[in-house]
Amino acid sequence: METLERLLTQEPVLHAPRRSRLHRGGAAVIGSGKVLRVLSRTNMSLDDAGGRDVSLSRMTGILNGREPDFDEVSVVAVEFSDCVGGAGIHRGHAVNTHPGGEKTFVAYEGAVRDVGAANGPVQRTFEGQWWYLAGTGKFTDISGKGTYRGVVGAGGPVFTFEGEWAIGNADGVPAPRDGLTATA
Repeated sequence: METLERLLTQEPVLHAPRRSRLHRGGAAVIGSGKVLRVLSRTNMSLDDAGGRDVSLSRMTGILNGREPDFDEVSVVAVEFSDCVGGAGIHRGHAVNTHPGGEKTFVAYEGAVRDVGAANGPVQRTFEGQWWYLAGTGKFTDISGKGTYRGVVGAGGPVFTFEGEWAIGNADGVPAPRDGLTATA
């Protein structure tokens, strides 16, 4: 009840989403990920011939990175895709829960393409760009961006990602990424 009272008496603060800018002094983030489970998916076709396939999906996944703060990160994502004849686009938003409980909010967009050998099976590939929108805890004021590339295999989508990230103060100077206070 106290939490509800606090929420009702505090002024709401709404932040406009933005593509993150990268501060100097950012650190690299490199890793891999996979979709663990599709929670829901709606597929729609504009005609009976199946020329255009539009889908909206909600899924869970995991990210594994080289840094402890970016390893074993739990992901919930919502994605929209629009494909015609095995090629198209996808866009999504993800909430990443890091090992310490902090969250980062990510947007991504890219291309989807079906590729295959003359005698082999067709595989769906995807690649694109991602960027941080916001964060909580030690990831408050996170910024950064990067790229990803993957394939939909028998066990579901798997991908690799790389990029850079930083935490910035109000004056735009990067803050330490280890949660420590900067000293002058």
